[in-house]
Amino acid sequence: NFVSPLAQLPTILRLKTAASVPVPWVVASIVACTLWTMYGISLDEIVLTLPNAIGLVLNLILIVLVFKFGTSAPRTSDLLP
Repeated sequence: NFVSPLAQLPTILRLKTAASVPVPWVVASIVACTLWTMYGISLDEIVLTLPNAIGLVLNLILIVLVFKFGTSAPRTSDLLP
């Protein structure tokens, strides 16, 4: 679930646009992963903390790409091999 948007990573880097990134979903995932990670830490429960911390990092990577490349559609010249 956390990794599925990262499947778009090669396309994002090639086209230099994050238009395919579902920004509201990523923001919601960051909030959820942050809360679950903090809850797992408070319970000292690695099984709860670890997967949510990984999800948090992966979603933060996607947000960085959104800020770096933007979400506008790629130019048609970028689509050519």
